[in-house]
Amino acid sequence: MGEESLNKKDFLKLCKAIEILIFRHSTVLKRDAKVLEGVFYQMINDLREGKSITGILENFKKQEAMKAEKQFEIAFAEFVTTTHKVARYVLWKIEEDMSGKKQAGLDWDSITLEHILAEKLDWDGRDEYLEWLGNLTLLSPEFNNKAGNRSFKEKRIKVYKNDKRVKITQDLMKYKDFTKDTIINRQKELAKSAERIWSSKNII
Repeated sequence: MGEESLNKKDFLKLCKAIEILIFRHSTVLKRDAKVLEGVFYQMINDLREGKSITGILENFKKQEAMKAEKQFEIAFAEFVTTTHKVARYVLWKIEEDMSGKKQAGLDWDSITLEHILAEKLDWDGRDEYLEWLGNLTLLSPEFNNKAGNRSFKEKRIKVYKNDKRVKITQDLMKYKDFTKDTIINRQKELAKSAERIWSSKNII
């Protein structure tokens, strides 16, 4: 496969398409990985034969995981990540979407993950909802240190209000209180953003 068959622009398009498909199919919908093995095997053959990137991307869009919009939104509304790195990636992409800025002007290596309702506080639903995306946000390191294990009401005014470069955290100011029901409802809101971000419309 030579440079003439896949230029830099097409390579980046393909990387984005793979990212979207894997996130929908495997990470959120948790569907059989063998399906993607077939898709990627076909992709490799198409690239070797010098087929257009347009046709390859169209095949990605036809995958069931890409068409299952309602199922994706429902699954995301109860999605709990396996690692904090995945959670940070998801919130990073949502922050980018909310702020309208590429990578939200944030330094990936320094932005931290914050539990809105703290791990070391006793609150209703802690064992079940602690790691839900609805209970997580992004913070600059200096503000994360200040947040500690304060109550939501304290963090809302003394911490979240002041980290002005993070839109997803500033958005928390609309909540006067934060409970397990808030976590559930906030995650449903995040699911709507997720369907827009990891959409077949972004495979172009």
